Amino acid sequence: MFFTAFFAVIYIIGVCLIGTYLPSYFTSGIRYRRSDGGHLFTRVNEAAGVRNIDILFVGTSHCYRGFDTRIFARAGYSSFNLGSSIQTPLQTQVLLDRYLDRLNPKVVIFEVNPVVFANDGIESSLDLISNDYIDWRTVAMAFKVNRPKTYNTLIYGLSRQIFRNASQTEPLQHRGDKYIRGGFVETTSTRTPSKQFYEPVAYEITDKQLGAFADVLNMLKARKIPYVLVQAPVTKPLFQSKTNNRYIDSLLMSHGRYYNFNRLLVLNDTLDFFDDNHLTQRGVEKFNAELITLFGSEGLLP
Repeated sequence: MFFTAFFAVIYIIGVCLIGTYLPSYFTSGIRYRRSDGGHLFTRVNEAAGVRNIDILFVGTSHCYRGFDTRIFARAGYSSFNLGSSIQTPLQTQVLLDRYLDRLNPKVVIFEVNPVVFANDGIESSLDLISNDYIDWRTVAMAFKVNRPKTYNTLIYGLSRQIFRNASQTEPLQHRGDKYIRGGFVETTSTRTPSKQFYEPVAYEITDKQLGAFADVLNMLKARKIPYVLVQAPVTKPLFQSKTNNRYIDSLLMSHGRYYNFNRLLVLNDTLDFFDDNHLTQRGVEKFNAELITLFGSEGLLP
């Protein structure tokens, strides 16, 4: 018991010193990267001051790059985008626990990228630890992810939070991306036609992520907040390479109102995407206009 306690103290001190004083190529086991893309730091700081919106968006980079709050404002809806890079349901839980009651949305649009259901959650956990404040929710999420890099980054991030030596600002423009008030990230990137061939492969599902997904939906149901599940469009070769798309559609439909825009919207793979997963601004305009029209006609928007 004495050795365990002694080792724990030495380990924590070691992580903090290594993360602080050694160059990044020596610290691969610690990945504290504030303001390193995705603009989550700016997004959550803005979210802390937003109240009583019509629509809340949550999900992966398909979300924060795919739902433009300006387009929804032009259609008469106040909204906020709480997406983050490869956000799995484990991180969605933390963000909604922290901001849902404050934002008080009339409806939640949950972008469901099937990839996250087999993701280990490491990347998104590091993004959240680095860019939002650390509390008991963060610690609980780290234990669920249960990976050394997440624990190390949590320890180092907590030390920076305690001693207040973390950056408090983030550039609104970063590597061709521009943060738009309301949580959207607009890109100026243009697509080079992809010649990539995708081997046929099935989406995988893990019980951990599927259970967290159900917990998120139960949280919304408990607060009587309606939600809509949306699969955002990707390029046709990428979508068609997945061998169990029909199963994924069936699974998500069993959890609530669900729309797969890969089947509902025709887009140009060269002009409407800047990579095989993400839309250009031209693609975003088409996607959002179609969603507003469809959801408005079906009474899904407030």
